[in-house]
Amino acid sequence: MRPDAKRSWLSPVALMCLISLTAVLTNCTVVTGTYSSDVADFEAEKVESHDRAYYMAQLADLPLRFDTISSIRLANPGSQPVALREAHLLRDTSNKSGDTLVAVFDDRRFTTVNVRDMTLGVTSELVKRTRWAPVLTNDFIVFVDQDGVRQEFYRASNSGGVLREHSEYGLGMRPSTQVAGIGNYVIMPTSNRNTLQGFSTSGDQWQFPDLASKSNTGFRMVQVPPAADSESIYVVSNNNYLYSIDANSGEVRFEEPISRVGRVLTQPVIANDLIFVGTDTGELLGFDRSGKIVISHNMGVDGPIWGSIYAIDDWVFYHVGTRDYERSGGDDLHALHAGRTTQDSGSVKITTAPDRLVAVKIDRRQPRVLTERGASRDRGEADEFATDEDGNPVYDVDVLLSPREAAWTLPDDGNVRVLMKTEKYVYVLHEEWTVPYTSRQRQRLWEEGRVVRDEELRVYSKRVLQVLDLKTGEVVKVGDQEYSWELPSEIEAVIGSMDASDRAIYFVTRDGYLFKGFAQE
Repeated sequence: MRPDAKRSWLSPVALMCLISLTAVLTNCTVVTGTYSSDVADFEAEKVESHDRAYYMAQLADLPLRFDTISSIRLANPGSQPVALREAHLLRDTSNKSGDTLVAVFDDRRFTTVNVRDMTLGVTSELVKRTRWAPVLTNDFIVFVDQDGVRQEFYRASNSGGVLREHSEYGLGMRPSTQVAGIGNYVIMPTSNRNTLQGFSTSGDQWQFPDLASKSNTGFRMVQVPPAADSESIYVVSNNNYLYSIDANSGEVRFEEPISRVGRVLTQPVIANDLIFVGTDTGELLGFDRSGKIVISHNMGVDGPIWGSIYAIDDWVFYHVGTRDYERSGGDDLHALHAGRTTQDSGSVKITTAPDRLVAVKIDRRQPRVLTERGASRDRGEADEFATDEDGNPVYDVDVLLSPREAAWTLPDDGNVRVLMKTEKYVYVLHEEWTVPYTSRQRQRLWEEGRVVRDEELRVYSKRVLQVLDLKTGEVVKVGDQEYSWELPSEIEAVIGSMDASDRAIYFVTRDGYLFKGFAQE
């Protein structure tokens, strides 16, 4: 559906994920469509209403399990309900049972659902929709706009979703990218101070770097969304360092340069105590909690790793692109490095395009522990290995082995999303979309407040869910039938869960139903 000059809207779906995984900013966000200080006054779009049976009949063919508690009607009643605009799957880093889906409708109402037991949480109304996805703290759900204005709602189901705070964080406190929520803190990378600001819901505050102590003076603006776990936030600064910052104090845990392998273009992703990033030279890097690089993989192509990284169960899926060099004079292109030109190298036009979805498997090796005698044995003497009280070999901690080559790759035109992994399969979503608006039309949509994110300008024409064999990347077949389904247009948001304890795919319909499909082999 296209927005016209007066009202109406589009029916877009887009992913911001994070991905994805064991951290609050691996959360998944789907948005189905110039910030103004005034709330836009327009008539909310109404959509056709269907019942639960209508959707269950369409979902019945999918290779997912929908049980009696796997669906819920969001607070969107009426014969003509208001259209869904956003859906966000937020991980609670402090309490897994607090994982929450937030649905935002065109009239600025939002509803929360506890996705562990599929129960309704709170329903309330935003003062205005915000550019950044909401975040969870221990007691609140917080929406922050690009001007640093927060809308802080009580998240307890018995609170009624009361708006507790609507105010600016402070002079010049404007986020440069997505904020994070950890414990009692909202952590904001700032755009004009080149700092991280930690704001506790109890009023405490910290800043990194501490400008008064003149430490970490090389820190620059953060423009790549951060990742977070229950203790730390992980950010890549424009100085191309990866930082781990204590969420409660703002103290640095580690800082690691990445410049020797390229610039980071992806949001950090946390999985199995590893932090993954991808660089513009096609390098996948995995850091341990001390900041040491323990995983490194490169497809050997001249292109960047871009978009979302998906990691779970020692499998990593990532997107890699290609570069095309067009010379109009000067030196040989082989003299260029990573697309950089010099005065002598002439004029070069560099085009980067999506190319492949890459799957890699990280191996773990557990070396046996040598006894003291074995460790200091004489030449020619056999090793002696330690055993436990039952005589079983004792192994050292895991040693991670970087993948030498990809397990498989798939063509990727930029519209493939990994949704979920099981023991045998990978669920992916192929999406086709266009942006059918002129620059003037786009500007008008922004000014009217109908669009708060670029992704909302996308109009989707087709979405296909496929099940791939984990080992080969090929589409699974049963007889002659491929495991491939085109999703109905009434499903507005599709969110995959890459959390090990929540292997599921969430479907949110335009008229306000939520369905949770569980993984099954």
